[in-house]
Amino acid sequence: MSTIDPETYQYFLGEAQDLLQVIEQHLLALTPNKPKNQLYDLMRATHTLKGAAANVRQETIKSVAHYLEDVFRAMLAPEATIDTELETLLFEGYQCLRMALTAQMTGELSKNTEIINRAAGVFAKLQAKLGDCFEYQASLPTSAELGFDIVQSIFEVGVKQRIDHLASLLQVESSQGLQVGRLNVVRVRAAEAFRPRFANGFAESVAERPKF
Repeated sequence: MSTIDPETYQYFLGEAQDLLQVIEQHLLALTPNKPKNQLYDLMRATHTLKGAAANVRQETIKSVAHYLEDVFRAMLAPEATIDTELETLLFEGYQCLRMALTAQMTGELSKNTEIINRAAGVFAKLQAKLGDCFEYQASLPTSAELGFDIVQSIFEVGVKQRIDHLASLLQVESSQGLQVGRLNVVRVRAAEAFRPRFANGFAESVAERPKF
């Protein structure tokens, strides 16, 4: 099994923290009338985190994010209602996701089994709460409903950030007076670091895209 590039792993940790913040903000903003845009945002954030975790083989984070994504999809069902009990369970699920990332960042990997078991208990309650809502098949949201152009977003956000980051690395190397040959090696390595992240993440996103 190939090793994970350290720079890619650090990028994942930063991205994961940003996505957790997005999830928390949208959970706090949820209202009983459950606007679709909020649920789409939550689905997109958990789906992105699931794919990013898969790229760096973080199975616990991937699994918990997947659980949450399924819950947010179920909440699109017309019969799903947001009450105090559901809100409490959603935040418990979110806390499991945060605990999984914290365990990874602090090296406390022995907690992963405990986290998975805790998450399984929370999501069993969520499944009982939402019931048949998990069978609901929503139509694919439009760009207007999402509030953004999904194709444009892929290139303006995810890909652009990655390219800008790698470009900055090249500029640093160049400013240090590297020879042309060495600079070319840096460019190749940067391309190799970028390619798996985009190709694999996009492939997983297409293969396992949210069933809105």
